[in-house]
Amino acid sequence: MRDPLPEWAADYSKVPFRDMGRDHAGCDCWGLHGLILKERAGVEMPDFDGRYEGTTAKQDGPVIEGLIQEGLGAGFYHKIANRTERLFDGLLYRIEGLPMHVATILAPGTAMHCIEGRGTCLLRYRLPVFQNVVLGFYRHRSLI
Repeated sequence: MRDPLPEWAADYSKVPFRDMGRDHAGCDCWGLHGLILKERAGVEMPDFDGRYEGTTAKQDGPVIEGLIQEGLGAGFYHKIANRTERLFDGLLYRIEGLPMHVATILAPGTAMHCIEGRGTCLLRYRLPVFQNVVLGFYRHRSLI
């Protein structure tokens, strides 16, 4: 049996994908993660405004990877062990071989993310299909 999802998750389920979006009118993956953390956990995230052209631009994959590494190096996230993740933790995984997509943990085994072509949706990240793409779990320092 899965852990129940927070009731407020439904408030984000209709957020459409919008490259570089940071609000309920539309988000990319980082925008949705930041929106949820800001509104539900009171955590302000950097928005990386102007630091990349868009999540759909293949040439920006390495740029987004660099921003993620920069954020991790800045110490506002701490890597946590697999199966210790909890509400509001970030999940980093690969798309097209690059570590450039972020999802927000809602309950162990379930995350929410926003992706082009689908908008906001749930991700059952413990399914076998994701074994080779999940790179790690991260907790914001203010939530430790």
